Amino acid sequence: VEERISSPRRFGLSQNVPNPFNTDTMIEYSLAEAGHVLMALYDPMGRRIRTLVDERKEAGRWTVRWDGKDGAGRNAASGLYFYRLEGSAGVESGCTPTKKMILLR
Repeated sequence: VEERISSPRRFGLSQNVPNPFNTDTMIEYSLAEAGHVLMALYDPMGRRIRTLVDERKEAGRWTVRWDGKDGAGRNAASGLYFYRLEGSAGVESGCTPTKKMILLR
């Protein structure tokens, strides 16, 4: 589930809320310009477990919800996860913000 909030001045990724979480969590990100966006979740071994966003987005602040499930729809295990934001527009060279979160079942 995604929702556009407003128009920011720069590319950014916020900490998920709540963190730690049990059933679902919200992640906010911002785009200064329209472009392709990829946000994916990774386990501590660096394996991608799910892609949350992979599409063109307009400039603005967006939120996405993670329901604690992997790409196959199974409940992810409790533990530490990383989420990373990549974009094609308005991104400073080498900027791929990454944050960590904790899922507690």
